[in-house]
Amino acid sequence: YLTSSDRFLVVSGLEVITNLCGSSSNHVHLVDHLTSEQYSQICQLLLVPDVQLLHATLEAVYSLTSIGLHPCEQLLDKSHLVSILVDLFSCSAERLNHAGVR
Repeated sequence: YLTSSDRFLVVSGLEVITNLCGSSSNHVHLVDHLTSEQYSQICQLLLVPDVQLLHATLEAVYSLTSIGLHPCEQLLDKSHLVSILVDLFSCSAERLNHAGVR
């Protein structure tokens, strides 16, 4: 679902991953079955200018990194995740500042 052109399917796929991360009994299955291509696709979704997709992707990344070292390594190995996140938060801070929020 992560590679679908249908936004609803992509968001649903990300929500499934996030929800699976919520139960420790699913952790081993996620580690065993998520492919490197899927980790790459998740990271690429951080670059899509869509708030709902961005929110769902950030939730999935947070949930995956909360379950252990392997997902963290996969996410960092497949992309420039840290620099993307820094850019996202820097951009958000600049927008808030320009909007007059201090």
